[in-house]
Amino acid sequence: MIRMFFVGLVVMVSLAACSKKAPTAVAAPAGAEGAATKKADPAAEKATASAKKQPASGKSAALQGKGKQFAVALHFDPKTPKVSQLFTVRTVVTTLDGKAVKPTDVAVDATMPAHGHGMMTKPQHAPRPSGAWLTEGMKLHMHGKWQFEIAVTAAGKTETIKLPFDQPPEAL
Repeated sequence: MIRMFFVGLVVMVSLAACSKKAPTAVAAPAGAEGAATKKADPAAEKATASAKKQPASGKSAALQGKGKQFAVALHFDPKTPKVSQLFTVRTVVTTLDGKAVKPTDVAVDATMPAHGHGMMTKPQHAPRPSGAWLTEGMKLHMHGKWQFEIAVTAAGKTETIKLPFDQPPEAL
């Protein structure tokens, strides 16, 4: 009986040690000093350079970035999506110089490029009178590095903007 207890204890300690991961670096807001950095492949660095993570206060966007023709701002509801829980994304599209755009279509999706899969849900997209688009039915079913893909069609032009997003395990 005591032997089984110690074997179980060793297994639990081993599992706990294996499940702990090194903390990941998070980009600090503009102007912050001492921001942690980590190495990434050139494609990821390029995507990260075009995307900015904003503080979760006020009406600021959770993610924003620019493509060659359009800029997008994604607002999450709830503000911090939790793993395996549905959330909504409101997408605002502007020109690169910040002028409002009323797209004819906006589709938001999320994938995990390193894993070769996307979400297990099929989000629904709908325009709002304000010109923003609402995407319902988003669900990031695991923590890790996701990539939001926003396909924007406006004025006869279509562009897909990809924004990196790190879903932390703390959001479980």
